[in-house]
Amino acid sequence: MVKNKRFVYIMMYILIVALLAACSGGNNTPGNQATGSNPPSVAPTESGNSDEDPPAPETPATIRLVVWGPELWTKTIPEKFNEKYPHITLQVEKIDGGDNASVLEKITALSAAGTPADLTWVPGIPDFMKDDLLLDLTPYMQSDPVLSTAELSQPVKDALSWKGKLVALPRAVDAHVMFVNKDLLAKHGIDMPSKDWTWDEFREIAKQATDATAGEYGLAPGPFNYMTTPQVYAVSNGLAPNLNFMNEDWTQSLIADPNVLSAVQWYAELGWVDGSRPSEKQSQDAGIDPNGWGSWLSGKIAFDIMGTWEGTARKAGAQFDWDVIPFPRGSQSQVGYNAISPIGILNGTQNADAAAKFLSWLLSPDGQRVLMSDGNIPLTTDPALWEEVQQTGSWAGKSIKDAVQADSWIRTMPGEDKYIQWWAGETGGLFNNGGDLSVFQKWGEEFNAHSPTVRKELGLE
Repeated sequence: MVKNKRFVYIMMYILIVALLAACSGGNNTPGNQATGSNPPSVAPTESGNSDEDPPAPETPATIRLVVWGPELWTKTIPEKFNEKYPHITLQVEKIDGGDNASVLEKITALSAAGTPADLTWVPGIPDFMKDDLLLDLTPYMQSDPVLSTAELSQPVKDALSWKGKLVALPRAVDAHVMFVNKDLLAKHGIDMPSKDWTWDEFREIAKQATDATAGEYGLAPGPFNYMTTPQVYAVSNGLAPNLNFMNEDWTQSLIADPNVLSAVQWYAELGWVDGSRPSEKQSQDAGIDPNGWGSWLSGKIAFDIMGTWEGTARKAGAQFDWDVIPFPRGSQSQVGYNAISPIGILNGTQNADAAAKFLSWLLSPDGQRVLMSDGNIPLTTDPALWEEVQQTGSWAGKSIKDAVQADSWIRTMPGEDKYIQWWAGETGGLFNNGGDLSVFQKWGEEFNAHSPTVRKELGLE
């Protein structure tokens, strides 16, 4: 049903865009948009010197952006962007859901109303590029003074590219980091670990910080913990080259290999054997959310993995001394877990230049500082911004620069609907209450059988 709705929205959107383009007579070539970004030349004076005349005013433009985000994006960012570009109005169109169908439904509705979207947050690049919905940003990356010098790592560019074309940019870097309740560690006579600690140390400290009779546990339950830990453990110990237990080129899962599955087993035993992670019943008895949401803020959990976007809420809610720390070091390396939230310009827009100016502003130091003021981390690898973020807002005085290790990135994978469903109740139930982990091998085999067909449909093979 969802796929049928998605198909209908895409067909409607493509038809509407084609009609609008035919009526306007415009094209999508950067530098030829109806944005006012290229004001007419100033006529020379009688003396032949045009420098004495004031520049022609910029033509007003309105660009529309589809988001499902907080007030930072619906109010603060449009205001700050307009301060930089007074002639461009950023109209934010907020939706409730962030899935592909919801986004496409909104984009289609805006086009049908004659107020088409120009930019959008992108839930998944493969689904959007199956129908060529995103504009190639390569020309802007070459010509724009900010974008051409933006310090984006190659893995980030790779994750935002499609068939060799850069089709999106980051609007957020969603790093998973380990939050530490320093007061609970101190209560159990444990010092804050060093930033180069090992998985063995992590496991031992988690056991030492656990006192089930007091309802205190070393590790939090919840999806960010059981999703992130085994993946990072596998990469750092050389069991898999990429997160999500994927092979070198992200085309096949390796989880069916018993050696790779051992990373999942190792994590499961932190609760099943060590008792460091509470079961569902233990969580309920201790007054901890069994799904993990907010359990760390109870003060009864030593270690919890959560995204950096929660920094502001955690600073406000934690009634104890805390910090963040890098994931432990394995036998091969010490790696992080980073996801990219993309933003792209829609193909067919008549305001591509103005939309590109917004992306340029967003990746500029000023734009990134606006994001950082709300607890976000920098979008780029700019060293100055990374020094600055440690003194900004929710991360002031915290070890966020050390905790975010930008060397391992998760990707959206074609066919992942047939892979491990980390957010499903079945997956959480396995870790919280015990079960047969061979189901991970089954999920891997199903993905490996399904993905080549999807990749072929997308023209990737």
